[in-house]
Amino acid sequence: MSVLKVICSNCQAKLSFDLGKMSPAALAKEFLNISCPNCKKLLKIKNPKFEQTVVEPSQAKPPEDVTIVQGMGNPAAKQAFLVLPDGKRLALKPGVNILGKNGHADHDINNADSYLSRRHCALELKQTPSGLRCILSDDGKHTGKPSTNGTFLNGKRLDPDDAVILSNGDTLRIGRTELAFVMI
Repeated sequence: MSVLKVICSNCQAKLSFDLGKMSPAALAKEFLNISCPNCKKLLKIKNPKFEQTVVEPSQAKPPEDVTIVQGMGNPAAKQAFLVLPDGKRLALKPGVNILGKNGHADHDINNADSYLSRRHCALELKQTPSGLRCILSDDGKHTGKPSTNGTFLNGKRLDPDDAVILSNGDTLRIGRTELAFVMI
C-alpha cells in the first residue's frame, strides 16, 4: 500500500490518501485532483509516480520586495533562502541544511531562543526536472533526533514523520523564531 501524505493549503489539515484505492487512469496523470474531506477544497497534487510531492502552495505572504512564482516546483528559481525576523536573508545551499543554534548546525538562526534546539530541523534543497524543491523535516534523520519543541509550517506543527515540500512564502516557526521561505 502506497500512502500519500499532504497538508491542505486551505484548512491546513494533515491528510493521507491510499494510492492503491485510486483508479489506474487517475494514477496515469502527472497531477492528482483530490478533494480535502475537511474543507472540500480541490487539491492539485503532483503524482508521486512522477515525483513525490506532499504539500500544496500556501497562502502565506512573503516579503514585499520578493517576486513569487507559485507552483509545485519553480523551474526558473536559482536560489532559495529564509528571511529572518530582522529581515536578513539566509541563503540555503544545495543538499541538506540543518537549522539550529550555538554553532551546532549549518545555520545558526537565533542563539537567544531557548525553545530552539541546537540541531532543530532540516531543509533539503534539490533541483528536480520540475524545478527547485526544498523539503522540510523534523524527523531526526539529519539532526540525530526530532526537535523538542517542534517545527511549524504555516502555523501547524509537523509530525516527526512528516517531510513536506515548501512553497514560496511559507512561514516556518522553529522555537519561537518565525522565518519566511522564498525561492527566486
